[in-house]
Amino acid sequence: MPRVLGVGIDHAPDGDWAWLRTGGLPGRSAVHPRWAAAPDVAVRAIGVGLRTLHDNLPVSTCPFDWSVRAGCPCCIRHNRANLPDPPPIDRLVVCHGDACAPNTLD
Repeated sequence: MPRVLGVGIDHAPDGDWAWLRTGGLPGRSAVHPRWAAAPDVAVRAIGVGLRTLHDNLPVSTCPFDWSVRAGCPCCIRHNRANLPDPPPIDRLVVCHGDACAPNTLD
């Protein structure tokens, strides 16, 4: 688990941005040629890692809110025309926020 170096919110003209800065970890990115040559292995490993994260990190201490209301303020009722209400939340999980292959290490 990386060491947390900072957490914050930046106020910008185009909206507030939450951020998390961590220390580095050893390893190779999942876009490294070793994993590009074995995408079936890389994709399964990324999936297992995300499932493990979602199932095990404590929601109660997560400083971020990825709800529809927080993540997409343009979706409040008067801005979303004929879109239906978002479905109810069935369970809360800690979300990665940018779960892409370059952000995954072996």
